[in-house]
Amino acid sequence: MLSDMYKLIPSSDRLLFVDIATPVGTDEVARLSAELSATLKTMAEQIIFVVDWSRAELLPPHVTKAYLTMMRADNPRILRSAFMVSENGLAGQQLERLISEAGNPKRRLFRNRPELETWMQEVTTPGEQQSLRAHLNGNGHK
Repeated sequence: MLSDMYKLIPSSDRLLFVDIATPVGTDEVARLSAELSATLKTMAEQIIFVVDWSRAELLPPHVTKAYLTMMRADNPRILRSAFMVSENGLAGQQLERLISEAGNPKRRLFRNRPELETWMQEVTTPGEQQSLRAHLNGNGHK
């Protein structure tokens, strides 16, 4: 765990939960990037990310640029990356743009839990699916 703004929670050798809240600055993104890099060194070559972005708000342009750089650096390691956002809000639209600009079709944004779970079932084991459900439950996603 980095701070109140970020939590990295490895669930298996290839499943990693990332919880993000705002406000954040480029310093926090740099710390997240460093912690993520260290965590990924202990994990499998191809990673399944589940990012809870539902507590994030709009980010200033310099912070989105820092996130974009980090996302592009992770592209080769991604087996799948699902981003959960709140159903309403501009932060989801901003994240959609970031995902598109990062240039990896293995990343997707979800506004509802059932679609995220269905998409992840294609690449996760039953144990990883159970961890996913428990994590989303713990974060209040129905």
